[in-house]
Amino acid sequence: MNRGNRPKKLPIGVEFFDEMISGGYWYADKTLMIRDLLDTGTKIRLITRPRRFGKTLNMSMIRCFFDIDMDSRHLFENLAIAKEDEGAYLERLNSNPVLTITLKEVKGLSYESAIKQAYAEIDKEVIRHKYLLDSDKVDQNYRESLQALYEKRAEKEDYIRAFWLLSQALEQYHGKKTIVLIDEYDVPLQKAWVAEPPYYDEMVPFISKFMGNCLKSNDALEFAVVTGCLRISKESIFTGLNNFGVYSLVDKPFSSYYGITEGELDEALAEYGLEKYKRRIRKWYNGYLFGETTVYNPWSVLNYINRTIEAGDYDCVAFWANTSGNDVVQTLVEKAGARERNDLETLLSGGKITKMIKREVTFADMYKDLDNIWNLLFFTGYLKKADKKPWKADGYIALSIPNDEVMYIYRNFIKEWFNSSLAISNHDDFIKAFFSSDEKAITVELNRALLNSISFMDNAENFYHGFILGMLHGLTNEYQVKSNRETGKGRSDILVYSALNKSFAVILELKVCPTVKHLDKACDEALKQIEDKNYAAELDDLGFTNIHKMGIAFCNKECMVKKA
Repeated sequence: MNRGNRPKKLPIGVEFFDEMISGGYWYADKTLMIRDLLDTGTKIRLITRPRRFGKTLNMSMIRCFFDIDMDSRHLFENLAIAKEDEGAYLERLNSNPVLTITLKEVKGLSYESAIKQAYAEIDKEVIRHKYLLDSDKVDQNYRESLQALYEKRAEKEDYIRAFWLLSQALEQYHGKKTIVLIDEYDVPLQKAWVAEPPYYDEMVPFISKFMGNCLKSNDALEFAVVTGCLRISKESIFTGLNNFGVYSLVDKPFSSYYGITEGELDEALAEYGLEKYKRRIRKWYNGYLFGETTVYNPWSVLNYINRTIEAGDYDCVAFWANTSGNDVVQTLVEKAGARERNDLETLLSGGKITKMIKREVTFADMYKDLDNIWNLLFFTGYLKKADKKPWKADGYIALSIPNDEVMYIYRNFIKEWFNSSLAISNHDDFIKAFFSSDEKAITVELNRALLNSISFMDNAENFYHGFILGMLHGLTNEYQVKSNRETGKGRSDILVYSALNKSFAVILELKVCPTVKHLDKACDEALKQIEDKNYAAELDDLGFTNIHKMGIAFCNKECMVKKA
């Protein structure tokens, strides 16, 4: 615990560095990233990381350090960069003009709405540098073009070249080249691809031309940092850029500057006196491997600490589930064939799969070919590199699910998909067999449905119970389906009976077996349990005389049905 002082505030939802430091929030010190930016000659860097791992906060930190329009010495005086090399890096403090834009909110339902959102983000930087409009240091033609942007009477091409124009004007005004920061550049592309109808082919040229103007054709550029989840290459977004470096999850540089490292987690838990919860946090929110650095999900860790402070001993939940564009998991689950379902089941059981991970892909590649969607799952944080072995030349690596939080996301999507797919599927053959009590035909239809499922056996009884209820969804409103009904000397798994007359009723008892050879015996045990516990008592009281009794036994994706 922070002895003698109140613990620092938790930065839940705080994305801006100056607010973080000035507001007295707890901060995992990432300022040595500035040293690494200055010590290498790479002019344009693309750094790819999953959502909610600190990309925006780091961009804000870089801007606060370099921005010539700020006085930010007080923000850095107690941080690592101020102590590095006896404070030598502070010579670059507030040394250059900075242009910054985030595209993470550019996600309209149509191209027209998305492009308006992009223009609004560009407008923010035009307004922030309004002082350029009145300066004789700036070329008159530049000022006139900036004035048109400021008054919102500019055309699309003016917005495409806006950052180039601002860079030129800023160099003329300050006599220093401009640093450009572009955050979450690929969000508009992903949203354009998954939109209905998609407008990807319209969005790609805009992003490509905007990036080209401010990065490739800009002689007023000092250096640039671009962030996103993916390296989108084939659409020529980065074509022709010189001195261009990509730093993805598999690269060592910048690996410790995103997410919470082991040491930073220890600091946070000590700050709030929650050291005893580390094992629980590790199980749920650890497991990501950036380069050779193991990191925790910062969004989830901070939210968990916050809930534990507020509510005491708080169970871990999936804080990341609603923040990170889970449509990629949904796409895989919905489109999965037999091979993908087998891979998912291996992952859900805690195993590993080996896949080729391409460093350069397109959204079209990933969504059209399920072989490529593993790339998206990896780079967006839904899978991790399962070992610390060096990256192979052929691109094949072992993959696994990072932690319990991501495991929950997969399982939740699979449950929703399976329930909905059962609800809309045609089960006429099953219903026909069910009403005729044809145990062999029922077995065939259940096995066919199981073969097309994605199962995970952490709670097998619940899975199979839901499976049978889903198959019975095709019954008309005439029939009542009761689950876990108290009757006789216990609770029957499922009762089905006619609500209009006393002509038909079924008692179903389910069993789960360790091996296929136990299926027959388990069916007999289920039928015996129906008799021993008199599960027919309620139906007898209701006046049913034609009561069918069925035992259903399951083992993985096989089942057997026997009737009394």
